[in-house]
Amino acid sequence: MALKQNGLVESMLTSGISEQDLMLISQRTEDDQIKKIANLKFKQLNSEAINENINIFKKFARLNGLAASIARRKSSNELRRKYAVASDIEKHEILMTLNFND
Repeated sequence: MALKQNGLVESMLTSGISEQDLMLISQRTEDDQIKKIANLKFKQLNSEAINENINIFKKFARLNGLAASIARRKSSNELRRKYAVASDIEKHEILMTLNFND
């Protein structure tokens, strides 16, 4: 419905679009400009999620307790999932964070 109201490009630039939607748009469209916009937005969302999870992991890295352990595990799992699509610099940051090197 958002595509009918706003158009494809405008809906890709909104903050409410998911990574799955962007991947689907990128795979299914034939327009190179739309593919580039979708890929850039996907990379931006990925970078934001990686940075957020790195910050969460570092915040709880040296704390004890069940809540800290759950937060570390959750952010660790998310970082491992994002590792496959991360840039080289982000991959290095993820590895350094998960190995407790600041």
